[in-house]
Amino acid sequence: MDEIREKIRSLGFVRVDGLIAETVDGRRTQIQRQPGKNWRIWGNNGIVAVSSPSGEVWIGLQKSVGDTGPLISEGVVQADGFFVPCSNGESLNAWDLYRRMRNPDWIPDYVYSELRWRP
Repeated sequence: MDEIREKIRSLGFVRVDGLIAETVDGRRTQIQRQPGKNWRIWGNNGIVAVSSPSGEVWIGLQKSVGDTGPLISEGVVQADGFFVPCSNGESLNAWDLYRRMRNPDWIPDYVYSELRWRP
C-alpha cells in the first residue's frame, strides 16, 4: 500500500478524507472515507479521485482518468460510482491542503473538536 501512496503523491494527488469542504452555497461538509475491496480511481469535471481499500481519498487535477496511466499499471482499478470531492465547486481550506501535502496522515484539530470523527 505504501508504494501506491507514494506513486499517488508523486503524481500530485493530495489526501482529503476527513477535511472540511465548503460548498458553493456556503455549507460545510466533511469528506468521508470511501472504503472498497481495492484501490479505485474515478474522475469528474477535471478532478480525479483515488480511494484506497481502507477508504483514504486522494484528489488531483487531471484531464481524465486516462492521464493516470502509472496508477492503472500499479493495479488501481477504474471504477465509477464513488464521490469525487471538489469536483462540483466545493473548496478546501488552503492551510489544510498545505498540511496534507507535507504529511498525508495529518489530522486537523477540528476533526476531534467539531466533528468527533476518528481516523
